[in-house]
Amino acid sequence: QLVETIRRMAATLHEQSKRTPMRATQTEVMFGRIGAEQGMKSLSFELPNNRKVEVRGKIDRIDQMAIDGKNYVGIVDYKSSDHDFNLSDAYQGTTMQMMTYLDAVKRNLDTITGDKDAQIAGALYLHLSNPKLAFKEILKLASDDDFLEALLSKEKYKGILVDDSVLIDKLDSKIGVDGYGKSTIYPFGKKKTDGAAMANSRLIRVSDLTLLLRHTEKLIKNAATRIFEGETDLNPAKWTNQRTALQYSPFKSIMQFDPLLTENKYHEIT
Repeated sequence: QLVETIRRMAATLHEQSKRTPMRATQTEVMFGRIGAEQGMKSLSFELPNNRKVEVRGKIDRIDQMAIDGKNYVGIVDYKSSDHDFNLSDAYQGTTMQMMTYLDAVKRNLDTITGDKDAQIAGALYLHLSNPKLAFKEILKLASDDDFLEALLSKEKYKGILVDDSVLIDKLDSKIGVDGYGKSTIYPFGKKKTDGAAMANSRLIRVSDLTLLLRHTEKLIKNAATRIFEGETDLNPAKWTNQRTALQYSPFKSIMQFDPLLTENKYHEIT
C-alpha cells in the first residue's frame, strides 16, 4: 500500500507541475535550532520579566513562482490524513502550526528568495493518499482525460491562498486558457460570467492574513507567559460537536483527565 501511494503521489506531483508555474524549491526547511542544526531565523518574542520564547520547526516544502517581476512564496505541509484550514481553530489557537510556519517564512523571505519584496502566496495541505473513484463516479467519465481530472480533484491542495489577482490568474494554467473554471489543483475557482472568484474559493486578503499572523504571535506569547507562571492545569479542548483533544489520544491513562472530577475542566471552543 505504501509503494502504491508513493507511485500515485509521484504521478500526481508530476501532473500538477505541468499545470502550474509554482515550483517546489526547498524541502525539510528548518527555522530555529533543532539539535545541533541551525536553520533560518526562529520566531523570537520578548516576554515580561526579561524572558523570551523562541519557536522552531521544520517546514515540509517551500514553493516559489515568479510572475511579471513579482516573486511569490508558498508553503506545503504533507499530511497522512485529510486536513483543511479552519479559520475558527486558527483564531482559537487549537491549530497554530500552519500559521506559525507561514509567519516564519514571511520573516525569512529575503533569505529564502534573495528578494526583500517577495510576497506570500499561501499555505496548503497535501494529503498523501492513493485515492479511489467510486463506480458511479467512473460511469460519468467520458475519456482518460476525465479520469485523470477526477483523480487530481481528489488530491488537490487544501488550505488558503492570498487573494492576489496576478497570482490567481497564473496559478493554474488550465484555468488560464479559458479564464474561468474550477481548479483541480488549488482550492479556488473563477466564474465564467465575470472572472471573479467562486464562493467556495479559499482566498484571504493580505490585510486579513497579516492580522491572523499577528494574532498567532499573540497566542504564542500568551501561552509561553502562562507556562512561565507555572500554569499546568489539565484543560483539553472541546468543540461544539463534542469532539475533544483527547478523543484519539493513546495517552489518556497517563493524562488521567476525568471530566467528572470538579477540578478537571474542558477548554470549551465556541
